[in-house]
Amino acid sequence: SEANRPTGSTCGSTGCFVAVPAGADYSFFHDGHCAGGWINANTRQDTMTSCASQCRNQAGCNYFAFDNEKPAGTNCALYDEAGGCPDDNHYRGYNAFRMAAGVNRRRAPSPPRRRASYVPYHPFAGRLMQESTRKKKSDLEQA
Repeated sequence: SEANRPTGSTCGSTGCFVAVPAGADYSFFHDGHCAGGWINANTRQDTMTSCASQCRNQAGCNYFAFDNEKPAGTNCALYDEAGGCPDDNHYRGYNAFRMAAGVNRRRAPSPPRRRASYVPYHPFAGRLMQESTRKKKSDLEQA
């Protein structure tokens, strides 16, 4: 039915698809958004091609979803490969696309390594250490 048809799609006897520009390095994956692997980097883009560029330039991005008819707010969402871009039949105005193999294989940045913790010198703690050492020496001298 028309209500179940992906936005901007062509449907035939083998199902529906969304045409992408010739030579594009991405392909239609399914209608709706991706239900997993969301990268918190949504933006507003004018075209599907510019949304694909956002994915291409985002480390770890392998899928993107675009809604060319959304009147306001963000309309380009990015997703990582690990999430697999499952279809949960939500956000039907979006269409999900997969980047071609090898297009964006840069790894997402690793979280920063934590520096080894250290205990800063505290003058009061140092004085206590000196006093306790003196007491021990004096105890030894008296014995």
